[in-house]
Amino acid sequence: MENLCCDVLILGGGPAAMTATVAAMESGADALLVCKQSPGNSGNIVMARAGHSANFAPDDSAALFLEDTLEGGAHLNHPDVADAMCADSAARIRDLYDWGIPFITREDGAFDLHPQGGHKRDRGIYPVRNWGVEVARPLRRKLDADGAHILEHVMAVDLLVEDGVCRGVIGFHTRSGAIYAIHAPATILATGGAGQIYAENTNAGGITGDAFGMALRAGLALSDMEFVQFYPAVIKRPESNMVVAPTLFPLGARFLNRDGEDILRDVPGGGEATRDLMARAVYLELMGGGGVDGAVQMDLSGIPVADLEHFAPDNLKLFARRGVSPHSSEIYVTPKAHFFMGGVPIDGAGATAMPGLYAAGEASAGAHGANRLSNNAFTEAHTLGWRAAKAASEYARGADGTAAQALARGRAGALTKRSGRAGRAVELVREIKRVCWENAGIVREGGLLEEARDELAGIAQGLAACGGSEPARLVEAVEAENMCLSAQAVVESALARTESRGAHYRTDYPDADEARWRVNVFVKKNENGFSAHPLPVGSISP
Repeated sequence: MENLCCDVLILGGGPAAMTATVAAMESGADALLVCKQSPGNSGNIVMARAGHSANFAPDDSAALFLEDTLEGGAHLNHPDVADAMCADSAARIRDLYDWGIPFITREDGAFDLHPQGGHKRDRGIYPVRNWGVEVARPLRRKLDADGAHILEHVMAVDLLVEDGVCRGVIGFHTRSGAIYAIHAPATILATGGAGQIYAENTNAGGITGDAFGMALRAGLALSDMEFVQFYPAVIKRPESNMVVAPTLFPLGARFLNRDGEDILRDVPGGGEATRDLMARAVYLELMGGGGVDGAVQMDLSGIPVADLEHFAPDNLKLFARRGVSPHSSEIYVTPKAHFFMGGVPIDGAGATAMPGLYAAGEASAGAHGANRLSNNAFTEAHTLGWRAAKAASEYARGADGTAAQALARGRAGALTKRSGRAGRAVELVREIKRVCWENAGIVREGGLLEEARDELAGIAQGLAACGGSEPARLVEAVEAENMCLSAQAVVESALARTESRGAHYRTDYPDADEARWRVNVFVKKNENGFSAHPLPVGSISP
């Protein structure tokens, strides 16, 4: 076992983790970024769209941005967390631009702002090609230029928790299998969400709920896990997994059923509606037989080609490569799992309920409430990653930095034992994906959720026998366990919330219940499964 020490340990490789590393270094902390892949070259950031939100318009303000964010989140957002995101958005985007991210600007040097669903002001800011690599690569170059300490291909498995305080993590190298104990007075979880628990999703392969699994095994609660965002328009024909640019909806993009009818005709806001409303409308149309081969037509005929070139150049290039006119009737889309609003609950400084532990980005909960507005994901990652790092660096300066050696040896022994298990997790992972998509997806119902609870409990028992001496097999087993725990948290939260709100829709409780359910649902793992605890909005621990 190799022992490493630092002041601030950051787990992840996306925008929240990389921005947090920059901020921790700027604060004078000895920071270490640990990623199971390679920061800047892996994960959702390299395949996501790169839209950001900020209040740069003359008629806009952080207060108005916050107002829209809270309204979009059905007022289940942690107020301090949402406020931190909105208040810091402009400053962080100016930093990113200074670091080389090529946001589009006008002739006068101001950022080119665009409309977005759920925002009452123009806040959309995009890089030239509107692709995540335009954010990822400059951030990685910034880290390398600043001399950041980065440990690649190391997967964190469990938090090292001593006397209720987080003192680092235990993990292993995904290629050599070497075990690492990384000791730090402050740790930041920024490993993303759990989109891979769904059979149909837009996420990268490694987005398996790693932060959620670590937190639950350490005795922490997750909150808002019932709120999973499904992107309404992922291109299915011509064959692809590319999302339709969100900027196209306010410009006139339409969903048409097999009879040529506008699917959003009765949806409040139409093309400017929030994603939960659009995804649900498309899904219900498909379930009602209004689709074609599991998809609906995407009609872009009302958008001039010049606007398509400006707002969705990657979509246009895909159509050109496939020989399809953007104004033809040959484009079909379907909804897929996209983003987790829930996660590890934090306060406005990124602190969790456990001393020494912080979280940011999609691993955390609080910024978005019941539904995330368009382009707020990157903004959340940068702003809250920055805040978490600043708070963690300050905490580390006054914390006991004693390494938890005995605890690390015990955790290393448990990891070695897991490597001796013979079972494979592949088939069980397929079952997790199927169960979540069929029983805990866009539209839910109590009986189906109870079936999912039982099936996932059985899958969890099967995973207890999974592991392997080869590092790849061990990664497979740990990721599968994290996926199963994340799925169980989603199902338990969805069962607890007997209403429909934001991205959570139950056919047996189709209406919102303000009197009872304007609360956050917390779920914890216990010996008998999971328990759910409704708490006042803004809480960080049951």
